[in-house]
Amino acid sequence: MAIAYDAASNGADSATGTVTWSHTCGGSNRMLFVGVFILGVDNISTVKYNTVSMTQIGKKTMPTSGNTIYLYALQNPDTGAHTVEIVQAYPMAIFAGCSVSYTGVKQSITLDASGTAVNETASSPYQQSLNSVADNCWHIMAYSGVARTSTAQDTSRANNANTYLQMEDKNSAKTPAGSVTLGYTFTGGTNISASVMASFAPYVPPGPINVKTFNGLAAASVKTVNGLAIASVKAKNGLA
Repeated sequence: MAIAYDAASNGADSATGTVTWSHTCGGSNRMLFVGVFILGVDNISTVKYNTVSMTQIGKKTMPTSGNTIYLYALQNPDTGAHTVEIVQAYPMAIFAGCSVSYTGVKQSITLDASGTAVNETASSPYQQSLNSVADNCWHIMAYSGVARTSTAQDTSRANNANTYLQMEDKNSAKTPAGSVTLGYTFTGGTNISASVMASFAPYVPPGPINVKTFNGLAAASVKTVNGLAIASVKAKNGLA
């Protein structure tokens, strides 16, 4: 089964302790990703979808500002429209999120690969590369800069314009497995950026079970005499 894009939600931002928005998942063998950005601190406590906790795939803090970018994932999220909720440990900063879901994904929260990067030199374009392990993986990146408008170099899926948080992918599988680069171009001035990138493998249906048959019937490894099954039974005077 091939991976396919499902849906995206631009999310919300707030200066209070909680951010929520609705995301709708569909299809089968689903995977939901949530990107999170917070100003000045590393202060995210939990990320949930329909009250189910998501797993943090990675995070990266910008060295000068302290701004932090996160990527979370949830395998087999519930179908339909449900609430994404992000909570700060201590309500103290502006933060935001956005979400993207896919179908046809291997059902394991241990993703194929992941990595983080930061743009110390504030050069444009900003790029991050990641090597996939399995064939036909997709790659996703969550990133944000500092007060600069950015344009995704690949397929932009979701964004929060107020905090410059964005998520993008290649809109295609990587085959054979190897390095994929995602990035963006920003406009005006300097821009210290950070990103989290992950690759995720396609769902592979289980193969057929190899069963020995005899005349179309399943056969087991049973000892027989003249075609009749025999058991290891102790006997005395010919009686079992």
